[in-house]
Amino acid sequence: MNVGVQFDWEEVGEITPNDASDIHVPKAFREPAVYKIQSKVGTYVGETKDLKRRLGNYCKPGGSELTKKPRTNRRIKSKILHALPHGEVLVLKAINLKYSINGGQSVPINLDKKHERLLVENAIITALGLQGILNWNDPDQR
Repeated sequence: MNVGVQFDWEEVGEITPNDASDIHVPKAFREPAVYKIQSKVGTYVGETKDLKRRLGNYCKPGGSELTKKPRTNRRIKSKILHALPHGEVLVLKAINLKYSINGGQSVPINLDKKHERLLVENAIITALGLQGILNWNDPDQR
């Protein structure tokens, strides 16, 4: 079986410093999305059912050291703070998403379905790794 994923990137906006230890994220809609945070020193790819909430979580990660998602939010916020002095840090979201099976007709991807968001997210993470792009998702590059 051959599964192909097609999409374009659309810029959501730039992450900027708020002060020495805080960030300002771009305004986003409450919508499911596959997104990437891109900088000169690394890239992170994620999926969410609510892009506005997820970006806000990077500003105020919360949670304890033992919880999984807030730990990821704190780790990515730290990466963003490290990246800001090296140039712009952009948030982009995947749009015009389609997939095809065995070269057949392209079918729109439904981002309301988590398994379809995960398909796109993992395809992008794999492609970044194959291109040699520093990937904040890769445990070996953390």
